[in-house]
Amino acid sequence: MCPECRSANADWQPVTGRGEVYTYTVVNRPIAAGQPLPTVIAVIALEGSGGARMISNLVGVDPAAVEIGMPVELVWRT
Repeated sequence: MCPECRSANADWQPVTGRGEVYTYTVVNRPIAAGQPLPTVIAVIALEGSGGARMISNLVGVDPAAVEIGMPVELVWRT
């Protein structure tokens, strides 16, 4: 849905894989078995997407160092 006009007329667009932290929370209790703690769950504003956001966990960063507006980049882990 378009965050500006609320239109449901949308399609898929490629993005760069970069963005910035829009908001976040630090989880200190396990959600799933084997989950590393603490875990940072963030809403990411995607660069060049016209306002699209995604939810992801942040890796390779000290939870105390995370801040709104912090630049992030997509990393695939399997």
